[in-house]
Amino acid sequence: MIRPLGLLLALLPVAAAAQPNVSVGTSATIGYRQYLDVPMQCCPPWTWVEFGSGRFRLHLDYLYSYRESEGRGGYSLDGDNGNADPFGLGGPQNASLLSHSLRVARRHEAGAMLAWTARQRPEYTLNVLAGVSYWNSHVSDCLAREGPIEQVIPTPEEYSYDPDRIVYAWRLTESDRVKCRERRGGSIWGSTGIWPSAGVTLDVPLGERAYFRVGYRMLFQATVGLGVRF
Repeated sequence: MIRPLGLLLALLPVAAAAQPNVSVGTSATIGYRQYLDVPMQCCPPWTWVEFGSGRFRLHLDYLYSYRESEGRGGYSLDGDNGNADPFGLGGPQNASLLSHSLRVARRHEAGAMLAWTARQRPEYTLNVLAGVSYWNSHVSDCLAREGPIEQVIPTPEEYSYDPDRIVYAWRLTESDRVKCRERRGGSIWGSTGIWPSAGVTLDVPLGERAYFRVGYRMLFQATVGLGVRF
């Protein structure tokens, strides 16, 4: 999917001009989470377009989520475990190496739902949405490859059990980070699928055409945004 958000935004004015009853908008997804066991994220953009002006309308939306997280893992450089001095640090010794890493996770979501106007008042409109969503996720882990290996002083607290241990760190460089962000193949895992989707939105008018929208979607996704009717 090549720049799908930009493509959608470019096509929305064309769709609006071609349809007499169309509504477009964008929102910030305050409580977005890809899966129940993944921490919530703030705030990937969610763009939508709705066709029709009656009690039932066609609702299409798109969300792009991107997140980075750095971590580290290590192993002993002691000579009795087969890992003796693989980096030329001076031979077998009472030492450990911490290798820093970067995880890049991307996710695309596109939804097609039926929007039903459950209640309409001059002050607000309450909508109920139901349909399906398509998603595509891609996750890559990248280890430090280009940076120098440096001794960590003072020794990290997790090695307090051995005050004589020497600890080295292989840190990420900006080049490592750029390569990981641009990486498209060799992901540790990816997934694609379609699942049921539902939600509610509350629209508050801001003049003749503009409106303020708050919404709630499945998997604890709260949205706040602005829309315009044509």
